[in-house]
Amino acid sequence: MSAIAVSVKDFVIDISEVKEKVKQKKKQQKSQIETTYDVVLQNNIDFVLHRKTSTTDKNLVFLISQGTFYIQDNKSKNVETLSEQKLRGFFQSIYWDKFEMLDKVVWWNGSPEGMISKMIRIIKDITIQKMFQHGIYADKYQVDSWKESFNNNIKLFKYCYNKCKESINNKDSFSNMLKLATFIEQKINYNNAIYFVDKFCESNVKMFLEEGYRYNRDGSNSKENYEIFMNLINTYSLEFNRFIEFISFDLYSQGISQFDKNILTDYNDYLRMQISIYGKVKEKYPKYLKTEHDIIALKISVYEKHKEELMLLNVVENFKRLEYKDKEYCIVLPESSMDIVDEGVVLSSCVSSYVDKVVKNETLIVFLRNIDEQDKSLVTVEVQNNTIVQAKGYANRSITEEEEKFLKKWAKEKDLCYSI
Repeated sequence: MSAIAVSVKDFVIDISEVKEKVKQKKKQQKSQIETTYDVVLQNNIDFVLHRKTSTTDKNLVFLISQGTFYIQDNKSKNVETLSEQKLRGFFQSIYWDKFEMLDKVVWWNGSPEGMISKMIRIIKDITIQKMFQHGIYADKYQVDSWKESFNNNIKLFKYCYNKCKESINNKDSFSNMLKLATFIEQKINYNNAIYFVDKFCESNVKMFLEEGYRYNRDGSNSKENYEIFMNLINTYSLEFNRFIEFISFDLYSQGISQFDKNILTDYNDYLRMQISIYGKVKEKYPKYLKTEHDIIALKISVYEKHKEELMLLNVVENFKRLEYKDKEYCIVLPESSMDIVDEGVVLSSCVSSYVDKVVKNETLIVFLRNIDEQDKSLVTVEVQNNTIVQAKGYANRSITEEEEKFLKKWAKEKDLCYSI
């Protein structure tokens, strides 16, 4: 077999000329399959997008306002239900590109690649559609959090949403505001819920009171903090508007800038202690809540010390199983009402007012102490219905991380619930 004769000249070419030919060929091929997109319609939440190639002519119809979503073939008039696969095919040629043609659609913000999953969520979730129809452009996590309140009362939801958007200090407190407003509307009425929203959106006090779910032994749960909030109004006959003004404006003048569970608990204790010592509430809206709380706690301590100092408690006998210790801490049970009174005086707390409840077996007070200083007050713990419900140190300070770890370990060991 003879070899084919070649020479150097056979391999000499004009590279730039070859490149140009390849470029022109690609351009020609691209023009044959070129895809164009045109906006047929768009507004805040809706759009209709036209896609055309040399072989296809389709419209993507995405009308959140009508709950209508489909792709229609303009040649055959066939209609296809939207799916992730169908949307990927429609946006195939610009899938990764930033798509800016839908500039009036408020919820569109990026490439089709990032928007397709959002479109599918909108199609599948009727609540998202309703929110968008009412001008609430929520993301997935917000929808999950707001869904219950939104479906309960759309009118209240929109009012609270718009008010919080305008608020200087409570713009980021919408979720907490909404949930409590919904609770007020359910337990009292719509007008009271609106008054609450108005006042807190005007005030400098940040609404930070969460629901505080408490899980009961029967499997049910309750919105513990909101129920305390409502019980304050009912138990002490608080005039609703004045109460809201007190926590939204008066507290700020006292140097309190956040309304949370600690402030709610202090206020509840303050009112309860007045009944314990006076038999009635003398002052519902103190000028200095924290100071007045501490003063009346001290009065309670002195009063109870004289009244109950000889009363013995059967706490040790009845609850000996709750005694517990580790290398750092231990649980000490009070032997008499005097022990509880002294705890309140030393820690400057209101625990003395709980003596009567302990005597009546309505609640249980125990002491968390350092293992090496078991006679020195450190943290007072309240146990109610086999649930640890309060734990406070000096001047009602919150417990430390180490103290909390010990209490959780104690609760687990003694089959108690932990709800602080």
